[in-house]
Amino acid sequence: MTADEKLKSGVLVWYTCVHGEVEFAEVVLLELREGETPEQAVENYFKDFFADETIFEDGVYYSADFSEAVGVNSWKVVPPGDYAVLRKYL
Repeated sequence: MTADEKLKSGVLVWYTCVHGEVEFAEVVLLELREGETPEQAVENYFKDFFADETIFEDGVYYSADFSEAVGVNSWKVVPPGDYAVLRKYL
């Protein structure tokens, strides 16, 4: 691991996916880039979740035909040491 990698922090995001009648929980670890807020990192990840056709409405991201949806449940900023460990496993 390089010195730069040891300094990276991230955002751990818990979200729910809905596809028809099926609903399941997911988690993703996002890198927090220099100058980027956690809110921006989350928005940048989900705004194109369904490619260019992602629609954001009332706090939920939808596919163009509204058959799939993703809602962010919560997120937490992860410090550099924890980010390096979590990155190996997520």
